[in-house]
Parts: sequence; C-alpha cells; structure tokens
Amino acid sequence: MKKVKSILALLLALLLAMGSTVCAFAADASEESEENGTIATADVLALGTAVKGSIGAATAEGVEDVDFFKLTTTTIGIVSVELAHNVVSGASSNYFKITVLDAENNELATFKSKGTDATVSNSFSAAPGTYYVKVESDTVHDATLGYTVTAKLNTAALVEKEDNGKVESATDMTVSVSGANKLYYGTITEGDVDYFKVTFTSPVLASIGVYNTFAEKGNYKATLIKVVDGATGGIVEKEIAAIEIKDSEIQANSASIGVSGGTYYLKIEGVDGATGGYQARVFAGGTSVNIEYEYNNEYSLANLVNLDKAFTANLFDAADEDCFKFTAGANNGGYKLTVASYDKAKEAVSGKWKLTMVNQQGNEVTVAYNTADSTKLVAETGALEAGTYYVKVSAGTVFTNETYSITVSALEKKAEETKPSLIDRIKALDWSKFLENFTSWLPSVNIWGLVSDLFKSISRFVTEFLFANT
Repeated sequence: MKKVKSILALLLALLLAMGSTVCAFAADASEESEENGTIATADVLALGTAVKGSIGAATAEGVEDVDFFKLTTTTIGIVSVELAHNVVSGASSNYFKITVLDAENNELATFKSKGTDATVSNSFSAAPGTYYVKVESDTVHDATLGYTVTAKLNTAALVEKEDNGKVESATDMTVSVSGANKLYYGTITEGDVDYFKVTFTSPVLASIGVYNTFAEKGNYKATLIKVVDGATGGIVEKEIAAIEIKDSEIQANSASIGVSGGTYYLKIEGVDGATGGYQARVFAGGTSVNIEYEYNNEYSLANLVNLDKAFTANLFDAADEDCFKFTAGANNGGYKLTVASYDKAKEAVSGKWKLTMVNQQGNEVTVAYNTADSTKLVAETGALEAGTYYVKVSAGTVFTNETYSITVSALEKKAEETKPSLIDRIKALDWSKFLENFTSWLPSVNIWGLVSDLFKSISRFVTEFLFANT
C-alpha cells in the first residue's frame, strides 16, 4: 500500500509540475466561456486582464471553433493586443490567427502566431468605443494548445481621432521639429481615409513621413495637401507632396519642400485596398530664400525671386503651376528668364515647360517653351516699365516630374542711337575730296563757251517769245 501511495504521490507531483509548466503563462488568467463563437456572445476582455482560451475541435458539421472577446475603451489611445502560448518546438507553421474588429465589423489589425512564437502582438489606434478580438486556428489546429489573450491601452500615445475621414474633421497634428519628434498612430480600415491638420506659423522647409511600425505591415500613401476655394464653390485639395510605403519597408520620407505659413493637411490612405496600422508625421525645419514655397499656383501667391539667383522648384503633377514675381527697376534694358533642369543629366524633352509672363495688369508680356535640343528654356524681354512682373511655369505639351531652377537676370541697357542733324551731316562730309574733284574737272570745261551758249539761249528766248507779238 505504501508503494502504491508513493507511486500516486509521484504521479500527482508530476502532473502538478506539468500543469505549472503548461499553464504558467496563464496563472492569473480567467477562462473563456463557451459558446463565445460570435460577436453577440463574445467574452469580456477587460483592459490589462488576461483571458485563457483554446480552439476546440470542429463540430460534426465541420464548423470550426472561433473565440470572440469584447473590449471597451473610454479614452483615445493605442490598444495593443497580445496572444501568448507555449512554444511548440520546431513548429514554424501558423497555429493562431488574431483579428481585431470595430463595432462595424471593420478589420483594424490582424496578426498570426507560429508554433515557435511565445508571444505575438499588434496595435491599433482606438477612439472611445467597443472592439472585438477574434481568435481562430490557422494552418495548424491543435486543440490541446491553449493560449492567453491580453489587451492594454496606452493613452499617452499620439493617435488619430475618428471620424477623421475628411478635412473638416481632421485630427490636429503637432509638427515635428528637431529634438521633438511627434509620430501619430493611425489605423486604415476598408475604404477608410485619415486626415491630419497641421499649421505652419511661417514659411518653412517641410517633409512628410509614414512608418510601418506595427506587426502587420501595409502599403500606404501619404499626401501633404493645401485646401483652396474651388472656382465653382466648395473646396479643392491641392497636392503638395506625396510618398508611398510598401509592406516590405519600415519607413518612407519625402524630400524637403517649401511651404508657406498657414494650414495644411496630411492625408493617409491604403494602396490597393491595404488596411492596418501605421505611424505618420510632418517635419519642419530650416528655411531657404531660393526655394519655392507651396501653395504658389496663383499670381497672388507668387514667390518673390531675387535677381541672378537660381530659384529651385518642382511641378508636382501635370496640373501644378508655379508662380513667381520680380521687380523691374527704372531705365532697365529688359530681362532674361531661364528655366533649366536641376539635374544636368536630364534628357532634353521638347515642351516640358511653358513660361508665361504678365505685368501687374495681367497683360501678357511673353510666352515661351523649351525646344527639343535643349534642357533649358530661355526667354528675353525688351525694356520694361518699372514695376512688378509675374512669371508662371507650367507643364508644356508634355509633363515630366522633375526639379528645375528658374533664374531672372537683368540685361544690359543698350545705348540710345541719336540721328545727326542736316547741318551736322553737311559738316561731316569730306569736302577736301569734293574740292579736289572739282578743281581737276574745272580746266576741262570751256567756261566761256558755256557762258556764250547760255547768253545766246537767253537772247533767243527773249526775241522769239517775249517780242513775237509786238
């Protein structure tokens, strides 16, 4: 009997040891309750509390087991969902698939767990409301492999505020500067678009960035937008800069572009239907007097160009137009306007730029295109009246998205030509040659014969005509 008791005690100790090993990750977790296979029957998942579960065998009808958990947030923040399970040695296949849904059944985050994973997690930006965590088997189903699921809320994170699907309801975004990076979390659902509102207090060089920092990475497009009044009412979104990030990339940042002071919007959207989480920012730092500042598509918003200084600019798309202005001084000799490829290796393309110049009254002064054999456009004016003149650079007969430079230079004033008077022209004659020719001709002339012939002619005229009727 003692031997039997000893064996039973040993088996019990082994079972307790195994139990403590298998379920060590869930020692303080509550249990799921079946049936929790639908949103309507979801178990409560309190923030910060772990819940144990397992995916049971399929029913006789072939219906797979699914576990739903319901979590509620009362403040804005980043919710991270973590799933943990014991490691299955050498099992690289996916055992669990986790999907986070909002109250409208939109997917906010998805991630998977391999047998060799101890814990996996993903995060999404959350507004106050109700969300659901769905756990199901993936490639491999193991009914004996339990799990725990936990959700935590980070209220200190910078996050989007839904519904921010249009400019009127955009989430306010603080601009990042050197030493103070402000990354905002966001989540793209099916058909979703996120807008953030940023304000620049003065002209500055800015760039935009989007980051794949969540476990499930996606393809996203970030666009910096200026909103202007439409010609027929309403508002029009003008794209200033845009970048795309692929699901294979961790980050994507745009080049710096000049922006005027005022309000702009950062638009985030999925590419090819991509959904999931992201981080984004708008960075501002530095200024330059020789770079264009968007939005400058109208003469009233023209950038001031300093004479003889190359001004760097870019046509964002075929509809983009860049306006500049300069001041013509009194008694000028005209001006030379040069538009050239910033990259000297760029191929010459006929008609990629159109230059239009007008005066203060809006009257056209000149229009020019670049030619096929040149990477630059050059136009010259005659002498101009003193005042402000406006230059617009736009796509010509073709569009090439490339950086260019525009330079305005004053031409040297030509000396005025004055016509000499008749007396001055007479004085300017070479009289010495005239006298020389005259004196050499005079001896050959029979002066007395000429005088005699002249006298005879006068006498005949008087006799025949004046005294004929007397």
